[in-house]
Amino acid sequence: MFFLAATVAFLFIACQKEQTPAAATADEETAASESTIVGVNGGAIPGLITTSSADALRANYLKQAAKGETEYIQFEIKDLIAYLKAMKGKYDSDEVYVNFGVYDAKTVPNGNKSYIGRKTVFFSVNNKKKSGGNIVVNDDNDPNDPNELNHGQIWP
Repeated sequence: MFFLAATVAFLFIACQKEQTPAAATADEETAASESTIVGVNGGAIPGLITTSSADALRANYLKQAAKGETEYIQFEIKDLIAYLKAMKGKYDSDEVYVNFGVYDAKTVPNGNKSYIGRKTVFFSVNNKKKSGGNIVVNDDNDPNDPNELNHGQIWP
């Protein structure tokens, strides 16, 4: 569980790199690129990418994105950890899905009409407690049961 939380947290931190001021020195850049993030068990986290790879992915996305299109969604780590713990307990989940969506008039958070038509991401998990194996929770029988997480802040 901690491994999954650390991986998700790293992905969001990597995606938010562009938010920091560009005044970092060459020594700070070198130190940041040489740091290694390890899991709770002391092993390397599978799937980590370099800062230069993350920068290239983001740059490629921005080349294809329309002006003013959603560049990233920011979630607080404490909220992600709380969500993952709750879903692990409720469904014995061992997988998290990062889903893409577009807001409409019914799904905008807090009635923020400026979000209509904007891209977002939301999280869902698998349900290992339900017979039949790994079933995505958002395919569960109760469509009003709050199993997905979506309240990040869109930028710009």
